[in-house]
Amino acid sequence: MLQPGTCTVLASQAGDADYLAATPVTQSFTVGFSSPCIVNQHGTLTVAAGQAICVSGGTVNGGVIVKAGGALWLSNATVHGAITSTGANAVTLCGAKLSGGPTITGTTGPGPT
Repeated sequence: MLQPGTCTVLASQAGDADYLAATPVTQSFTVGFSSPCIVNQHGTLTVAAGQAICVSGGTVNGGVIVKAGGALWLSNATVHGAITSTGANAVTLCGAKLSGGPTITGTTGPGPT
């Protein structure tokens, strides 16, 4: 899973005698979230499958649940409550302060940093 921000990809193909040689192509794109970053959340925050949620510089009062197929990015945020995740695509905790600690299992992408 790519982290949020601008990413550049170079695509090319190795030559094959049966096919024309492809010209390498460089393309930039932006990876984002399902909605604007949350600053403050009162009550439990639930991240559903297919969602990518960011909490930046704020507070979550009530804990966080990340469902299978969801993704969470906490950056310099405070969580009063537990963070639980089973089967998330990614859970990133960068500079986060947790009062309940994380329980993360089966995550397929980046884990706590």
